[in-house]
Amino acid sequence: MNETKQKFELKNFYGSTLSHISQLIGVFFLSFYFNFLYKVEVEFTGEKFDQNKNYIFAANHRSLNDPPLLGLFIRPPISFLAKRELFSNSMLGYLISLLSAVPVDRDNTGSSTLKLVKKILNKEAWKLVIFIEGTRSKTEYLGEPNNGAVFMSRLTKTPIVPTGISYRADGKVLIKFGEPYMPEMKTPIESESNRCLELISKLCDYKIDTSEKV
Repeated sequence: MNETKQKFELKNFYGSTLSHISQLIGVFFLSFYFNFLYKVEVEFTGEKFDQNKNYIFAANHRSLNDPPLLGLFIRPPISFLAKRELFSNSMLGYLISLLSAVPVDRDNTGSSTLKLVKKILNKEAWKLVIFIEGTRSKTEYLGEPNNGAVFMSRLTKTPIVPTGISYRADGKVLIKFGEPYMPEMKTPIESESNRCLELISKLCDYKIDTSEKV
């Protein structure tokens, strides 16, 4: 079997009490690290999300530090979509699945991923983070949006919270949470995904590339 396709998971821990406790322990220790590394500011631009409800946080992606940073301020219990390749390493795969990170094939989201997402979002107060660009953006612009956040919001009837992450030259990180909303059901999914990206763009320092693609 191709090594990059081999998955190492602790499947029974998704959305579990043990996973929640592990996240709380991780947040406790990471808070010291990130308080030393960055000056983080958090803003809410509308109605604040309720910690006791389910949400999908659709965020831009700039750094490997994005998942733990968001985990600190969204607060557990929380799950992330993570690229399948991360689960090819046994130690990392077991660790992040213990923390309820869900493996996803970025080119073809399978039924197993959707089942895990539904399982997690059926648990009280669990949240899901999806990086709408699918991968880290290395330019001054946001990347093209994928449809995962809107699709899973519609599938699970879970509101989306647009989330912007900005890394400033002075070492400051600004995290802005928009107001929760439900995507329109009858609008084409690509249009709703572009709408979500536009909301995220208004919350961060990175804009959408409007130049014509050749």
